[in-house]
Amino acid sequence: HTTETIYHLRHAAETGYFSAEVAQTFLVRVYEMEQRYQEAITLGQALQAMFPGNGYYALVIGRSQYAQGQYIPCATTLGQLAADLQAAVVPSMSRDERFDVYYFLGRALHETAQDVPAFEALRQAINQDPGAVKDASLWAKYYLGILYERRGETTTARQLYQTLLRGRNVENLHEQIHQRLAQLR
Repeated sequence: HTTETIYHLRHAAETGYFSAEVAQTFLVRVYEMEQRYQEAITLGQALQAMFPGNGYYALVIGRSQYAQGQYIPCATTLGQLAADLQAAVVPSMSRDERFDVYYFLGRALHETAQDVPAFEALRQAINQDPGAVKDASLWAKYYLGILYERRGETTTARQLYQTLLRGRNVENLHEQIHQRLAQLR
């Protein structure tokens, strides 16, 4: 089914049914959704080179790098995109896209033990989803709690964890929180 979609997108671009850019934009998203991350990165980089002002391709590249455990390249890609967003170099992105920029940047920085910028990025992500509608917002708050722990602010971490336990559970979030709280005792 997906292979068929990819074939049709490529064919549409080759025959001029869509512009090559439109077809490739769909294709880069399909690659990411199908977890064909290296293809998403390669095509995303080609599109980013053609359209340097379009932050969407950098976002796809960064998310794909994160999914592959390439945390340092991810932090570089999304760090630049975040800086461009703040400087208004790239057109404004949707709130969901901005959430992803800061969330995956924060996670990549956390994975590489860059706690101070990770803390700021995760706070920015949470600010993009004030109602905590996204499951990832809850995870962002969980990682913020870990960063509070690392700063020695265990009371704040504990309060954050307790607040999360009163909310909805996603994946194994509550289980992870109980483990953190047990370690803080």
